[in-house]
Amino acid sequence: MNAMSSSQQWLRAPATRLFLLGLLAMTFSFDTELIGGIVSVGIPFFLAGGLLAVLEVPYVSGKYAKYLLPALVYLASIVSSMWFLSDNLLAPAVRVGAQVLGFILYLYILRTLQSEGSEGRVARAWTDGLALSGCILSLHYLGNIAVLVTEGRIGEAIYQRYVGGLMSLTWGASNTIASALLMPLVASLVALTSFGKRTWLMWLPPVVIMACILATMSRGALAALTVAAAMYIVMGRHFKALLVGAAWLAVICGAMIWFIGAEDAWKYLELRQGVGNGVGDFNGRMDIWTDVWPLIQSESPAPIGFYGSLERLGHSPHNLILVYLLEIGVWGLAAFIWLNGAAIMGILGQRARRKARGVKSATSDLFFCGMIAILLHLMVEDAQYAQVHAMFYWAFMALVTHHSICRPRGVGATASMPKPGGFSAGKKAAWQPST
Repeated sequence: MNAMSSSQQWLRAPATRLFLLGLLAMTFSFDTELIGGIVSVGIPFFLAGGLLAVLEVPYVSGKYAKYLLPALVYLASIVSSMWFLSDNLLAPAVRVGAQVLGFILYLYILRTLQSEGSEGRVARAWTDGLALSGCILSLHYLGNIAVLVTEGRIGEAIYQRYVGGLMSLTWGASNTIASALLMPLVASLVALTSFGKRTWLMWLPPVVIMACILATMSRGALAALTVAAAMYIVMGRHFKALLVGAAWLAVICGAMIWFIGAEDAWKYLELRQGVGNGVGDFNGRMDIWTDVWPLIQSESPAPIGFYGSLERLGHSPHNLILVYLLEIGVWGLAAFIWLNGAAIMGILGQRARRKARGVKSATSDLFFCGMIAILLHLMVEDAQYAQVHAMFYWAFMALVTHHSICRPRGVGATASMPKPGGFSAGKKAAWQPST
């Protein structure tokens, strides 16, 4: 069986289709009395896909071991923390379940990619799927904002950026939406740089996603993106990318100002700057961090359980380090740092190998700077609770993990991929892990 038909076989596998449908449907949600909360429409697809994907998990290659171990420890820390929760288990169980499904997705994506390069057909399908999911989410949110603008209620909405408010979706506040969109944004930019000839249609996801992040008015997300963009330009001397990005940003801002009206747009910006306690104390977050630290000290080393801080404090700490120290313990935080640190070091190693072989490093630079932006924003948000963020995170981490061990294009022999069911055609892999 040749590589082309094997790729098609993975793409046509029922689990692959279910997972991709799940990603595309994540932005939509419904309220169910069964669990007393919001569930994403994509979750049933992930449940069905997960049942099929479990059959492929034993065949995930050992070449991913240095990433799989911390990922497993991290997930185990989240699941085991439920032991420390009080009577209210339903809401945390839903969020823990999303992390478990995300981990299964992570394993399955690695399984489908393990004999293919980061620029192969299956890799492109997963990258495009994540990017398109972010595009659909963005269109959903932008549509809601457009309605508020036409009704003249956007000024009122700026004061309702919390979950259930006018400037949010049913499953997440505007800051959470912006945080979740960082991963599809990076995926959409990777699709532009890694998969051959570009078309104008390929610009649609990053432009729409960036417009949505701007519309959320999330200062944390925009600050994280600014830092990441500066790093990307400096790391690889991507000055052309600076010009292209600035041009698109001008187009997006111009279109938004035209739609809202220049006078109203300026008024809304002033209103946004007045919401909360100001930028100097991270909109009141420093007070929250000060309040939560005594609880961490009193509870340590035992955690209080994933999503347990809302019950104990009445609010979330808005900082991933504090959240994980409190909810899943120092070992859970260490596993998260281990997983993401290994991914970042893997990307840097891939970048160095590409540079040494004279291969462009734009994709590695995008993944690295994207990781930085994602982690930076989690220092001021608790987006990891959202089902959408969980699924996007694990899908994104699978792409990062695989990219970090692949040889650059043009290095390696021809090969065929293993097909679903654990069968390998037995030829040398075209995309072998770098040594």
